[in-house]
Amino acid sequence: CRYINLRRGQMIYVFSKLKPVEGAGVFWSGSVYGERYVDQMGVIGYFPRNYINETHVFQKRTVEMPTT
Repeated sequence: CRYINLRRGQMIYVFSKLKPVEGAGVFWSGSVYGERYVDQMGVIGYFPRNYINETHVFQKRTVEMPTT
């Protein structure tokens, strides 16, 4: 499990939106571009949902997958 650092104005691609468990925060997983990555995806990991604003939704379909 890796948490990623986010900066204001940075483009983030969200891969999954994790559903909160009782008492847990809401985390999403995704990828961000870094200075080292110009034409490819950069670091992949988790980040708090409340740190970002969604500006474009590519797929609105919801699929729930139980995990442990």
